[in-house]
Amino acid sequence: MKQLWIWALILVTMVGCGGQEVVPEKEGSEGSPQTEASSGETEEKPMDEGAAIPPFELTTEMVDALKKGEIPGLPIDFGATETAVIDTLGEPQKREEDEPSGHVELVYEHATVDLSYYQSGSQTKLDEPIVSGILFHIGLKKDEIKRVLGEPTDERAVAPGYPELEYIPGPFLLLFLTETEREFEGPYDKVLVIEQ
Repeated sequence: MKQLWIWALILVTMVGCGGQEVVPEKEGSEGSPQTEASSGETEEKPMDEGAAIPPFELTTEMVDALKKGEIPGLPIDFGATETAVIDTLGEPQKREEDEPSGHVELVYEHATVDLSYYQSGSQTKLDEPIVSGILFHIGLKKDEIKRVLGEPTDERAVAPGYPELEYIPGPFLLLFLTETEREFEGPYDKVLVIEQ
């Protein structure tokens, strides 16, 4: 009888979750709940939904907005606290903190919000980290980036095989980065947007 009760509870839970099977968290793991997609792969999902960060589309309209100090559709501001970001965007899919550097990353669908316990140029640690950059997921080759932004302000390799392109449209610094070893032609996996 007890097993039937458990199966009834599981069935009610599955129906209440829109037909997705809820996969229990592994013991000792932290983070958001996971759901099993129809393909059987496990993917992390946000715990609650708030406003969304739109995908970064490199267009002349985006560049014009960046030059004016705007990121179209971005529902958070640089300098916002971690609490304000979560209040606006909802719980992240993943939260990572690097205590020695004082950085926190909140991972969302289209972007990672980079927060810091230190304001630019200050050695005083803040009580709560603030937004210092947004890391958007992209997949653009160097020629696609240059077609819209022109020649980079700087082109360097942070480590052999890890190229970085730098642009400065308006008050922002854009760093196009790779996650794996690549040639300077790319593709570049991410663009880090930092307000100067």
